[in-house]
Amino acid sequence: MESGLMNDKQMKKVLLISDSILSSDPRLLNQKAALSTDFTIHTLGIGSIDNRSISHSINSIFRKYKFHLNWNPVFRRPMTFFLGVYKSVIRSNRKKKFSNNFEFRYWQYVNLRYLKKIKNLDYDLVWANDIEVLPIAVFLCSEKTKLVFDAHEYFPMEQADSDWINKHSEYRKYLFDTHKSAIDKMITVSESISKLFFENFSITPEVILNAKPYFECSIKQPVAENIHLVHHGFALPGRNLEQIIELFNLLDSRFFLHFYLKDSAFNTLRSLKNLARGNSRIVFHKPVKTTEIIQTISQHDVGVYLMKNIGLNEENALPNKLFECIQARLMLIYPTLIEIRKIVENYNIGIVSDAENLTNLASKINALTPDDILAFKKNTELAAKDLCAENELEKMRKIANDVLL
Repeated sequence: MESGLMNDKQMKKVLLISDSILSSDPRLLNQKAALSTDFTIHTLGIGSIDNRSISHSINSIFRKYKFHLNWNPVFRRPMTFFLGVYKSVIRSNRKKKFSNNFEFRYWQYVNLRYLKKIKNLDYDLVWANDIEVLPIAVFLCSEKTKLVFDAHEYFPMEQADSDWINKHSEYRKYLFDTHKSAIDKMITVSESISKLFFENFSITPEVILNAKPYFECSIKQPVAENIHLVHHGFALPGRNLEQIIELFNLLDSRFFLHFYLKDSAFNTLRSLKNLARGNSRIVFHKPVKTTEIIQTISQHDVGVYLMKNIGLNEENALPNKLFECIQARLMLIYPTLIEIRKIVENYNIGIVSDAENLTNLASKINALTPDDILAFKKNTELAAKDLCAENELEKMRKIANDVLL
């Protein structure tokens, strides 16, 4: 159940909680980097964050038994059946204990025995990520434990479609209202989202940007007849990647488009390749490791992203790739969303557009000269120094020290 090595026993202990793959979660990696010098790091998530931290499995907490999925069907099917029966028994017993449907919905499968073992480790600080882990984070706090809650985005409206909102919004509001009194400090990803929490919950989270470590980078000089655009990330529906190809097809022949995309279960990558078929100036590269993204994309000239404004979180987003492009010293072509627009215009590092009129945006891009692009790229140097992970890590250390005073 546990792995890793214990640090100095005299150091205070922090538990980082996230229902995510810890080793590839940028937010968790930043938290670990910020706190590892002053705390013994424990994690509760999927996998381990490194080979030094002590890790606990959140799949065991929520009984997400998936180990049998790779088994031969002869064994997998009966195992799946028995696990279903096991969970049904647990659910039936829990139903008697909770009259509140939202409470029952959350706790119906939680492994309380395993949770109590973790609680007995007696943490000084619990740092919880996202609303879905907040109740167990509160459960794990003793009288002396302080709780930092990183909400990330505006969780009541995490997705914009009405079905999701009807199913999850009030439930998530309930979880937060029920447990917010236990929170010693709250964090979110942008000023606009912090204001949303104040307006709707009378609490003002501190802002920690999804910034990347400062990257020493020589600025690549654009070549007049070979201007290289780049987009990286996951190939997922809703990221408007098709529109990037539509835009590119309106650009002059001096432009090239490079994709570094991680595939998903939605076959989005395949459909993108089909859409780009026949255009030799669109290149699909193999995805690179998270730690190699900035260096890889710095070989290009312009980072492009055309995310649509379809909800509150999109409207106020500050995505990881924005900060990666800044550290890579790329000119930006990004959506005209509240927080993104502030950064792009304040530092004068590119063009913001709502992308509703691709012809108009294409005209702006076609009018760019190599000197224009170079000027934007040079301006990213100041942005890279101001908007780097080092500054955000210092904020996290201060939060930890302040709540423990």
